[in-house]
Amino acid sequence: MLDKGLFGRAVQVFLTQPVEFGAAGLLAVAATAFSGGILAGPALGGIVVMTLRKMSDEPVALADLLKGYESFAATIPIGLALGVMVIFGSALLLVPGLVLGATYAMALPASLDRGLAAGVALAEARRLAGRDLLSTTIFFTGACALALSGAVVLLAGLCVTVPIATIAMTLAYREAAGGEVLGDEDAPY
Repeated sequence: MLDKGLFGRAVQVFLTQPVEFGAAGLLAVAATAFSGGILAGPALGGIVVMTLRKMSDEPVALADLLKGYESFAATIPIGLALGVMVIFGSALLLVPGLVLGATYAMALPASLDRGLAAGVALAEARRLAGRDLLSTTIFFTGACALALSGAVVLLAGLCVTVPIATIAMTLAYREAAGGEVLGDEDAPY
């Protein structure tokens, strides 16, 4: 079961470097909006890399927000697959979309942390979420609600809530993967 303090820890991580994470949130929102969702994976990947670096006690720089674009071959298909699955599942009813989203939400952190190809990262995300799918689905629903709550104050709010939700998913991934630092030389951080 996922730790109940993940959202609080995500806020703490965000507050350690709010300018960098806020800029990454702005880039993620803008890139996703202007590309019709195609660049969601690489844009959110920058936040994932920044979070992984923070968790490994490595310095985080503003340039890290572009690190998701360095793994284009993995982050584009993961972002598209996740988006299509959530939209398709939500078209059936909201719950299937949330379950599909929760099942594969850890694919982006898994890919960037371990240098996995898109298909392998999606399979790893499914394996990790399958350990406690109900808890993961509830957590994913909360992360989505948090990310979308920023729309209340328009772009400024999204620049805060999208990074916090992405940080929380990255923390959840690391917890589900056993907490160990899984990066290697091929990882973009």
